[in-house]
Amino acid sequence: MSIQDVQRDLTRLAALHREQAAVCDRLATNLAEALAGLAAPRPVVTMEKNETEFMTAPEFADLLRVDQRTLRSMRHAGDVPPPIMIGTRPRWRRADVDAWLAERGAP
Repeated sequence: MSIQDVQRDLTRLAALHREQAAVCDRLATNLAEALAGLAAPRPVVTMEKNETEFMTAPEFADLLRVDQRTLRSMRHAGDVPPPIMIGTRPRWRRADVDAWLAERGAP
């Protein structure tokens, strides 16, 4: 390998380095613009532990202090707010249950 070969290789390497540096600069600019365009993250809203939006049949029965079979009978007779079916399971909105209890004078 001659000195001319080494000089030619070093010249190619320097050119590649300049090209790589230009690509990195463009990438950094594009990334900065993309990050600037992102919306600020929304704050996380947590619900209180025992205040879920929906109640299950066991939870509703416990609240009424009745057996689940009694709740089922009341449900089919239309004596309780209509549930929302999630899959095959009935769920009651806590707000609907609270309003229903308030109508009946429950504390």
